[in-house]
Amino acid sequence: MNDYEVGQILFMSSDKSLKIIPIQVVEEVIKTTMSGKEKTYMIMFPNEERTVVDIKTVKGKLFRNRNEIKSHMIQNATIAIERMISSAETLRDETFSNIIKEEIETFEYVAPPEVKIEEEILKPAKLEVPSMQSNFDDGIIKVDLGNGIIGKVKKEEIEKVGKN
Repeated sequence: MNDYEVGQILFMSSDKSLKIIPIQVVEEVIKTTMSGKEKTYMIMFPNEERTVVDIKTVKGKLFRNRNEIKSHMIQNATIAIERMISSAETLRDETFSNIIKEEIETFEYVAPPEVKIEEEILKPAKLEVPSMQSNFDDGIIKVDLGNGIIGKVKKEEIEKVGKN
């Protein structure tokens, strides 16, 4: 059994309903018997009567904070959704597999008569890339460095590097 603090608020979820119930630990009970010590907790429900019961009698899962219960509920929802999808896929395969297979085997595309495909349309398009170089020779070469950055290099500097 987990250890709790008197006054601590816990969240309880039930497998039977989608409710989350806050409960409060109101008492820690330590029993000493011939067989040893036993610890339990008394919890209080938020109803009008403020019902107090032994934590061992609770038929729900207890969580220390909202993150724990949220994670638990998301995991349960994901599992339930996966089961529903899997069940639907199994039913699909059992019910429609012959129909789908027949449609795939007999499918043949026929172009409508009004559609004409001309050879010019099928030729790859020629893309014209604008030149980065100016039309007059100013001795500077422009280089696209990517990301919109253009570098400028003097021709004479490139020639110096080539000679070394």
